[in-house]
Amino acid sequence: MSSSSELHDSNDHCWICLGSKDEIPPMGKPKDAHDWVKPCSCSLTAHRICFINWVLSIDLEKKRAERIQEGANNNNNNNNNTVQDFSLWGRIGIHIETSSNPLSPRGIGSVSNDRSRTTISVKCPQCSRLIFLKTEKEPINSLRMSIQEFIIFGTKFVSISTLVSTAITATVASVAASFSAAGVHILSTLCPESVQMRLLNIPASNLLDALDRNLIPARFFAITGGLPIYLLNFRVSPFKTSNLQEFYVQSFPLLCMDRINNMMVPRARAGLLILNLSRFAYNIFFSLTFNRIYYRWVRTVQPSSIADRLSLEELDQIQAENKEEYELQLEHDLLKQKKGYHSSKSFFTKIYDFIFKNDSMRKIKRSRSRREIENCIKHDYSGVFEKKSVYLTIFTTMLWPKLGEIVASKLLRHIPLLTKFINKYAQTPDEGTFIRNIIGCCCVVLLKDLFNLFLTWRKVRQLSKIRIVEYGSKEWEESASVKMVVDSILDAESNADI
Repeated sequence: MSSSSELHDSNDHCWICLGSKDEIPPMGKPKDAHDWVKPCSCSLTAHRICFINWVLSIDLEKKRAERIQEGANNNNNNNNNTVQDFSLWGRIGIHIETSSNPLSPRGIGSVSNDRSRTTISVKCPQCSRLIFLKTEKEPINSLRMSIQEFIIFGTKFVSISTLVSTAITATVASVAASFSAAGVHILSTLCPESVQMRLLNIPASNLLDALDRNLIPARFFAITGGLPIYLLNFRVSPFKTSNLQEFYVQSFPLLCMDRINNMMVPRARAGLLILNLSRFAYNIFFSLTFNRIYYRWVRTVQPSSIADRLSLEELDQIQAENKEEYELQLEHDLLKQKKGYHSSKSFFTKIYDFIFKNDSMRKIKRSRSRREIENCIKHDYSGVFEKKSVYLTIFTTMLWPKLGEIVASKLLRHIPLLTKFINKYAQTPDEGTFIRNIIGCCCVVLLKDLFNLFLTWRKVRQLSKIRIVEYGSKEWEESASVKMVVDSILDAESNADI
């Protein structure tokens, strides 16, 4: 950098304030008019105070951040202004020089031996050469800035952590409160208040009385909050749930027990244990009845859904069985033709075929029946023709107890034989209402499965009647014309929205 004595008599103008020699720079002092610098080898000269003010006006920290980012991405450090010793370590005495000068003997990122000075580099606005400035370090200011940066970082970390933890806590508390409220609503729907108190073993007449007397145990919130989750998992077949889900379903009724080993519990609480056995029995019934019907419909209309769930060995076995069955059928048809059987089977012909059927054919039938039962137990084919929604499952689960209560009060209550059976095992009328509501929920499940079976049958019948329009026919041309009109309308609407 050239001295001011060499520049004082020159005719150059300050490239920053555009002032000439002996002209006081803006907001400057008279002595500043004679203090000039030539920081670069190009033609630019400036008042020292103007040049220092220009350097200080650059967002040095932003420039350094941009340089580090670009250096990490492109490994190109020739086009950025840099600031050395802008880090916390530099302020406490460990100086990292990050000069972009390729001729620097230490190179980029090396440790400087001069710990008492701070080096700043900026780019000449005319020729883009680097201009270096050095200043003495101020230990007290460096220490203050280090402490300030540490306080800012710590405060920022604590603030963000507090906000995040508060948000998480509030979210968890809100979700827990929502689940608990839903559980209380389910209990109120299925159980009269006296039965609720007996289920929870609370010596009070109702929930408000228990709250006033501070008799609500901690497991009350575990039961009410976990009841919606229990019902959601209760709807899943025990053959298709994970070990954790099944453990939760089996262990949840034990929360209503004072001691797990004490089986001398009220019948209302013991009935919850029977629910799991009823669930297991009904799922076996569903797998061997409804699910087998679904399986055969899927095999007729969409067999790929079955093949996707089979292993390669099973697929090879099915192919071999189909081939063997085809050959046996051909052999059987030839035999009938030789014996002069009619093409349409009479009653006696069917009896003959049943008695003298080939053992290989019987083996194929048994193998298919065994495979069908195994697949129906492992997989649920009721959802092949209808996509199941999680939200719909949640909605129907929350609606399930209310529908069970309606069925119990409007239908089951008027069946004398069922009423006599319930009164035989219920100790109080309220317990009888609770048991009737549980049976009503089971009836709702059966009615729901029958209704879904009917809707699926309608859909399967529709899919089985699908026909392919012949290409180039009149019907095909009409369909193509309609599609073109619809596409043009949709394109016009989308362009209008844009």
